[in-house]
Amino acid sequence: MVDEPEGEGDRREPTVAPRTYVALAVALLLAILVVTFILQNNDKVPVDFLWMHRQMRLGVALLISALIGGALAVLLNAGRRFQRSRRHR
Repeated sequence: MVDEPEGEGDRREPTVAPRTYVALAVALLLAILVVTFILQNNDKVPVDFLWMHRQMRLGVALLISALIGGALAVLLNAGRRFQRSRRHR
């Protein structure tokens, strides 16, 4: 058995950082706001993209465009990180 200085054996690192709880609360709040936005923007609008012509609810159309934009941002960022990691080797 290893002798520990007094008081140090009682301190434990938290298993989940408080920042994780804050991030989870912010994500939940944003999800609630997005669902509220979609439910309130229930009108159908024409959406034309390239060869596709559809009638779609405004909230859903904006959500889809935001998701596509976010996915593109993640892909571009991943590409830059990959190039940067290859340069530092």
